[in-house]
Amino acid sequence: MLGLLRFVLAIFVVAAHLSGSIQFLSHWGVFAVFGFYLVSGYLMTVILNETYAFKFLPFTANRFLRLFPIYYLVAFGSAIVIFFVPGASRFHPAWEIKYRLIDLIGNGLIFPFEFYDASFRLIPPTWSVAVELVNYFLL
Repeated sequence: MLGLLRFVLAIFVVAAHLSGSIQFLSHWGVFAVFGFYLVSGYLMTVILNETYAFKFLPFTANRFLRLFPIYYLVAFGSAIVIFFVPGASRFHPAWEIKYRLIDLIGNGLIFPFEFYDASFRLIPPTWSVAVELVNYFLL
């Protein structure tokens, strides 16, 4: 049942991104993102309780191994494109290189993206992973 709900929420998010300025669809996209947070929070709490018995270290190791290796791989590929393809920042404004220490830390650890206005991100949608990581910590 939750799989079907997540699928419908994903459709709303995609429709919102593709709709341009149609307000009705963009609002449903925002609602869908919050719906994802609710479903994800529920599922992570169930997993943390039933699988890990609220043991922090195994849960953290599992989350790290699920998120960070692929993140670093894609970030490395993005960095190659950003630094070696002329005009790459026209693809996304977050690819405009700004040498700030906080951006380097944010791109390395992900979760700081939730706490400051990131002007440079190797992978622009990682803000959502930052929200996820903060919520893991809160659980």
